[in-house]
Amino acid sequence: MWSNTLRIDPLKPVASTISHHISIMFNHCVNTCTFPMDAKLVKVVLLYKKADNLIIKNYRLVSILPSMSKILEKVIHEQLLPFLENILDPRMMACCKMYSCQQVLLRLVEDWKQALENNKYVVAMFMDLSKAFDCLPHQLIIVKLKAYEMKEEGCAFIWSYLSKCRQRIKLLGCVSEWLDAQGHSTRI
Repeated sequence: MWSNTLRIDPLKPVASTISHHISIMFNHCVNTCTFPMDAKLVKVVLLYKKADNLIIKNYRLVSILPSMSKILEKVIHEQLLPFLENILDPRMMACCKMYSCQQVLLRLVEDWKQALENNKYVVAMFMDLSKAFDCLPHQLIIVKLKAYEMKEEGCAFIWSYLSKCRQRIKLLGCVSEWLDAQGHSTRI
């Protein structure tokens, strides 16, 4: 049903023809609270970044997901966003729709400027939490979503998405067997 090699570009000309069938498939996933197992098969590759190609630090691991998986993720993201916007602090705008890190920085600078004009002190601490989600136990994520009053079906779907992911690694033309993955890493 899902292919790790499927590319979106060839699908564009037939999108109007297949969109109904994809919609039925995605609705089935949502109605049964299951993220398809084939959509959680991740191919991990090393991408060369810079400098000496013999140094492992000059590479980064990237997980490549099936295209249909990425589309379903986007659909679910769009449905989750209103729920998340109600529970996230407004100062966490960088993760919200229509906002960016630059807007967060502009807001911070304006707040600091106003505080300094009012003879107040300004203290800031910055943390890179971009990989923090990958370190959280999946059960804790579900418990937190329930605490924020997410419906049981939504929690079941998120649990299905997070659990039983499988990955294989491609390195120098060799491909490993499918192994259980602890979480999703960087995606493209």
